[in-house]
Order: sequence, then structure tokens, then C-alpha cells
Amino acid sequence: FDRLSSIPKTIPRIPVFIISGFLGSGKTTLLNRLLSHAPKSAVIINEFGTTAIDQQLLREHQVPLSTLVGGCLCCQVRGSLAPILKNLRMAWDADNSYFERVIIETSGVANPEPVLDILLRDRWLAARYSLQGAIATVSAIMNEQNFEQFPEVVAQIAWADTVVLTQTDLAQAWQQKQIQAKLDQLAPTATRLIALQGAIDPDVILNATKKFR
Repeated sequence: FDRLSSIPKTIPRIPVFIISGFLGSGKTTLLNRLLSHAPKSAVIINEFGTTAIDQQLLREHQVPLSTLVGGCLCCQVRGSLAPILKNLRMAWDADNSYFERVIIETSGVANPEPVLDILLRDRWLAARYSLQGAIATVSAIMNEQNFEQFPEVVAQIAWADTVVLTQTDLAQAWQQKQIQAKLDQLAPTATRLIALQGAIDPDVILNATKKFR
């Protein structure tokens, strides 16, 4: 019995964006910029410690915020993500003007694959959410050893359909050449964007994702 057979084919699906990136790569800066541009967004944040998201920005736009602490989405708190998404969907069903999209910011040391798996394989969620893509922020001055010491960094880039290269203004020519070569290796087909001094057009981010549509 196909559980989707009882769901109307015209059921609206809420767009979901996933933002990942290693520690210090600027993913929270990117999230704040997206919220300034697209305030009607529900946000799910997963961090080990205190997050730097702009609380004033959330208050101004009354953004629904869910925070998962005590682990990363790929392990300890993985079982908490699906219930949060289901609760958000029920809130949206009651008032679909409440928010227009969901943005999930993963921990800096998280592999985004389990999040993608939940959104794509859970039939209830897959029928009600539309995964727009995975965005990875990558610092141009990242230490090359991080790719060897933290397999999560490789996974974040490999699963991304959009890579945002940050801190290019701080990188020397050899560093930029080195990181571009690494991106060529790990994400050859991903859309590659550069955030100059942290600035990037949010519309470009929201429209660039394509792998999971």
C-alpha cells in the first residue's frame, strides 16, 4: 500500500534549503543575509554551542526558529529533525502565510547526507516539502589539512549543488588557486559563487540550487 496514494496530487510543497559549511566559513553570515532578504522563512539551526544568528533580525521578522543542540543532525539529534519538520508543516497548514520556506543550517562538523536522506526518503515529508538544494560555504583560506582531518568537510562540498566561496579577500593567489582546484575535484558540477567581503545577492543563492529539484 502506497502511503502517498491518499495524499492529493495537488498538495503544496514547502521549499527547503540546507546550508552547511565548516567552522568559520561564514554560513551563519549567509543565513542572516538570506533572512534579511527573505524574512518569511522558518529556520532550523543545529549547533554544538551558542549560535551567532541575529536574534534582532528574528524578532523583527517574527521568524519561526527551532534550535537543535547537544550534537549534530547526522548523529545524536537526527531523530529530532523529522518531528520538527512535521510540526512546522502542521503550523503552515493552519496558516500558510506564516512562512514561505524552511532553511536548515547544519553544524559546522556535520555531514548533510542524513538531512537529505530524511527529506527525500520520509514519504510524509517528501510529499509536503520540496528540497531546493544544498548550499555549502567554503573559506578560501581553509587549511588544506581540514580536508584530511574532517571527512565532514568533504561531504559538505560533495553533496552541495551550490558552493559559496568566502573570505576570498583574505586569501593569497596560491590559496585561491588551491581551493579552486579542490572544488574542481569535489564538486565539479556545482554552481560556484563568490561572496566578496561577505556580500552576495540572496536571489542568486535562492535561484542557483538545482540538484534535488
